[in-house]
Amino acid sequence: MVTVPVHEASLGPTFRWGWMTIGIVVGSLLIATFVGVVWNEQPRPAIALLVGGLTFVLAGIFVGFNSPGKTVVEPGIAGAVIGLAAATILAALGTFPVTVGTFFQWILAGGVLAALGGWVGELMQGTIAGGEARGRIQWPWVVVGVVLGFVFNIYFVFVGRALFDLGALGLLGSFALSFLITGFFVGFFSPGVTLAEPAVAGLLLVIIDSGVTTFGFGAPMPMGTVLLGLVGAFFLALLGGWLGELVQEDAARA
Repeated sequence: MVTVPVHEASLGPTFRWGWMTIGIVVGSLLIATFVGVVWNEQPRPAIALLVGGLTFVLAGIFVGFNSPGKTVVEPGIAGAVIGLAAATILAALGTFPVTVGTFFQWILAGGVLAALGGWVGELMQGTIAGGEARGRIQWPWVVVGVVLGFVFNIYFVFVGRALFDLGALGLLGSFALSFLITGFFVGFFSPGVTLAEPAVAGLLLVIIDSGVTTFGFGAPMPMGTVLLGLVGAFFLALLGGWLGELVQEDAARA
């Protein structure tokens, strides 16, 4: 595990100003880069907002995973600051209609999404316990799979399309790869044998993706496509989890 060195000025016993600052910098770079990429290829507000919102999660994961100790509040505050800055910039540019309520929504959404990412990063780091390594299903790792998987689903499709000019077949392959990588991450970072967790996360992701496609983009998915997606996501995430477990086992022996 690589830990980024940072000066640890603290507010009380736990708060780390340095990691909050890193969260702001990383989040700002991510949102500017990825939103700019997809906007140039598809100038659609819904896609830009979706991709931009997930950058808060990515920034939170970066801070939570790399920082020492428990750092969930720090990325949360960083996300709130970025949300305020983004709303201010959009209001000044006139890109989106921004009201007073919008400012509060963006601050809240940025803070919550970044804090969620921070929690995922801490779980991956091992600072926060994710449940028993044996026995029942570890639901926190199902949540990790859903969060990571949704980020990968969206980025592999929209950012992948913008960067590599993917056609229909390429988008399908990229979408499938996102489930495989999600399973790998869960299997590699989680303690013990966790194969059911990424598989369950894969099923939930298809349901979430179907809802976003239907209600967010007004493109209902046929039931046959959803069922096929459920089967494919289950086995791809399961395979990814199995591969992650193998790599984890090899790393433990080294």
